[in-house]
Amino acid sequence: MKTQATVYTVEEQMLQMLKTSTNALTARLWHSVLTETNNIFSLNDLHICPIFDGQIHMITSDSEVSDLSWIKSMMKNELDLRPPSLIRTTGNSKIIRDEQENPIAHVAITNRWQGSEINSLVVDPSHRGKGLSHELIAKVVDYRVLCYTRDARLQSALIKAGFKRAIFPGTIACLNLLLTRTAIFSWMLLTLDFKRIFHQIRHLPNYKLYTKTNP
Repeated sequence: MKTQATVYTVEEQMLQMLKTSTNALTARLWHSVLTETNNIFSLNDLHICPIFDGQIHMITSDSEVSDLSWIKSMMKNELDLRPPSLIRTTGNSKIIRDEQENPIAHVAITNRWQGSEINSLVVDPSHRGKGLSHELIAKVVDYRVLCYTRDARLQSALIKAGFKRAIFPGTIACLNLLLTRTAIFSWMLLTLDFKRIFHQIRHLPNYKLYTKTNP
């Protein structure tokens, strides 16, 4: 049985801001932010995409709901990462499972116009130390891959996978990151996720950029 979906509240608020803005430049910026981060918005465990073409598509399979529940539980206390409420599984989301088909590791990849970003990578604590991070990184296939992290274990795994420290992600990628990070920050403000905001601001100088260019 199909369930009638409603548009996510934050979208309505942002679109209202877009419509009522008196500054044309600000309006265009908000439109870009919403468009480029369209794929991160979800309604609980029922995903809505896309927003702006008037069509609403929902993914409600039991396995995906189970995966989402596990990913959110892993990311709840991972304050360096995006809020769990923004997580959804897509074709760019890779999951490793155990023998019982339970999820034990996950990586999310996002197109940054100038390559792809590993924007979250989590491994179940009971399965750490088994090389799952290396396996997840190997699943990220693109001509150019980048990753921001301050986690020493992930940094080590990236270096072993051929990543190198970098200072600047590239002009085009930087523009994409500015737009999407602005949207995520706005979402954290709207949801009053101040603990995550303060944590990320406090550790901002410690996040290091690693990049890899594949042949």
